[in-house]
Amino acid sequence: MASRLDAKRQGHGYWRPAGVLVVLVVFLCGCHGLDDGGLTPLFSSLNPGGQGDARVSLFLRLNDSSGPPLRIGVSAIEFQRDGEWFGLGGAAVELDAEAIGDDQIFLSRNTLLPGQYDAIRLRLEQASVRQGKENLFIALASPDVVWPLSSPLRLEKGDSVCLFLIWDTARSMQGKALIAPFFTVVTQGLPLLADLAYVACPEIDTVYTIRTDKNWITGALGVVGCPTYLAADVERNRLFVLARKEAAVKVVELSSNRLVDTFRLPMVRDPSFMTLSADRLTAYILDGQGSHLVRMDLTSGSIVGRLHLGERAHYLLYLPEYNRLAVSLSYSQEVILLDPVSLETVEHISVGGEPQGLCNTDNFLYIAENGSDTVMAYDLASHRQASRVHVGRQPRRLFGVGNRLYVANYGSGSVSLHLARQAGMLKDVFIQGVPLEMAAAQRSRRLYIGNEASGEIAVLDLTSGRINDHIVLKTVPQGLTVIQ
Repeated sequence: MASRLDAKRQGHGYWRPAGVLVVLVVFLCGCHGLDDGGLTPLFSSLNPGGQGDARVSLFLRLNDSSGPPLRIGVSAIEFQRDGEWFGLGGAAVELDAEAIGDDQIFLSRNTLLPGQYDAIRLRLEQASVRQGKENLFIALASPDVVWPLSSPLRLEKGDSVCLFLIWDTARSMQGKALIAPFFTVVTQGLPLLADLAYVACPEIDTVYTIRTDKNWITGALGVVGCPTYLAADVERNRLFVLARKEAAVKVVELSSNRLVDTFRLPMVRDPSFMTLSADRLTAYILDGQGSHLVRMDLTSGSIVGRLHLGERAHYLLYLPEYNRLAVSLSYSQEVILLDPVSLETVEHISVGGEPQGLCNTDNFLYIAENGSDTVMAYDLASHRQASRVHVGRQPRRLFGVGNRLYVANYGSGSVSLHLARQAGMLKDVFIQGVPLEMAAAQRSRRLYIGNEASGEIAVLDLTSGRINDHIVLKTVPQGLTVIQ
C-alpha cells in the first residue's frame, strides 16, 4: 500500500454550497478501503463513458481531523436521474477518518450520461470507532437511506466538473453507540485568478485548476478534443488550449471557465506542441510531429505563417530579449533560431543527441540533449557553446527559476538541479515515475512536475529541493501553466 503522502489526494478550494448529504456521494465512482494510511480508488463505471459524456471528479477532506476516528463501510451507491436509479459496481468500500487526517483525498472519477441527478441512495455496512489499537463496532442509524439533492447536479455533454465532500465525523456520531454518517457536498466555484495552476489531462478531455498555496484541486473544465498544451493571458482574461485531436486552439475565458471560441488549424493533422510570444498575441504550433511550424494570430484565429521544417521538431521557445523563436530539430541534431514574423532561419546551433526541451536564462540558451544525457549551455551573445553537463537519462524538459535550472530526466525518473552557468550538478531528486512538463509557482516556492507514469503532479519545494507533496489525478498530466 502506498505511503500516506503518496495516497494524498487534493481537494477543493473555492466553495459554493450544494446542499448537505450523507456518505453516499462519497462513492460516486467506487473505492477500495483504506489500509495503513492509504486510500486506493476502484475505478468502476456508471456508464460506458462514450464521447460527449460528462465527467465528475470527487475529492474529500474531514471537517475536523481531530474528530472521532470513525470507519464506515458502504456496499452500494445509486444515483437517480429522471426517476431511474443507476447503480455502481465494485466491491464494498471503507472510509477511515484517522488515515485521512488533514489530507485532501482524491476519491474517484466517473463518466455520467448528461442530465439532471437529483437524489442518491446508498446501503451502509458496518461502522466502527477506533479506541487505542482496537476498532469498536457501533450500530448504524439506518442500513438503507435515500437523500434528495437540494441542488441538483446538472450535466451536459463534454462537461467535466468536481464535487468536494466534507466529512463531519463529530456530527456523524449519535451518542456513543450510534452513527449516522454526515457529509457536506459543495460544487466547484469560479476561480480566483491568482496563485492558480492549470494542468491539461488529454486522456479525459479535462483541464484541472490547482490552488498553488494549498496544492488543492479547485475545479475542472471540460475541453473535448484531447487538451495538451496551455498558455494563459491574464490581461485579456484568456486561457489558450491546444486540442490535439480536433486540430484546434480552444479559447477559455479565465474568469468564468467558459469556452468562448475555437480556432481551427486548417491543413494541420497532428498539432504536437504550442508556445506563445511574449505579448501573448501569437501562437506557434508544431504540426505532424514537427514537419511544419504554424504561426497563428490569437486575436483573430487566423494562420499568418507556415514553415516546412523537413525535420522532426520537438520543442519551441520564444526568446523575447533576442526576438527569436528557437526550435529543436531531432534528425539534424540542431537548434535553429527563426525570425518570429517571417519564420526565416537566422542561426543554426549544432548540438548532440536529439535536442528537446529549451530554457533561456541570463542570455544563455540551455538545450536538453535527450540522446546523450546532457544539457548544453549556448551563449546567445557570443554565438558559441559555453558548457555541457551530464544529467540523468533522457533529459526532455528544462525549467529555470532564478539562477537554478531544473532538468526533467524522462528515462531515469528524476529531476536534476543545476546552478545556471555552472558545470556541475547540485543534486538529483527522484520522483518514482516519468517526469516531463514543469511549471513554477514562485510565490509559494513550488515546482510542479507532471509524472506520466503515476498520473499525478509531484510538488518540489524550491527552498529545500525536496518533493513534499503529490497531487493525484489518476490520469496522465501534460501541459502546465501557472498564474501568480
